[in-house]
Amino acid sequence: RVELLLLEDIVSLLLSNGAPVNDQDYRGYTPLMFSVMFDNPSVVSKLLWHGANPDTAAKDGQTTAETIAINMRRETIWRMLYTWKQDVVPSVFGL
Repeated sequence: RVELLLLEDIVSLLLSNGAPVNDQDYRGYTPLMFSVMFDNPSVVSKLLWHGANPDTAAKDGQTTAETIAINMRRETIWRMLYTWKQDVVPSVFGL
């Protein structure tokens, strides 16, 4: 799992230098979506705390980080996303 630790360090470095967390590739996939696909809860958490939008849809208009988590059976990450949207966002942003 050395690769995952290195990835976390790289993500932290990019985020601390202002990398845009919601940029999309040619399919509309975001860093958050890729983190879900690669089953990396630590990076998912870092991205969320740095402003990644879990509701951003890919160019197909349907794929979000949450739908990827459900379709790929990433239960831990799905719970993180659900909790983030239900509990963290309202408490942090006063909603």
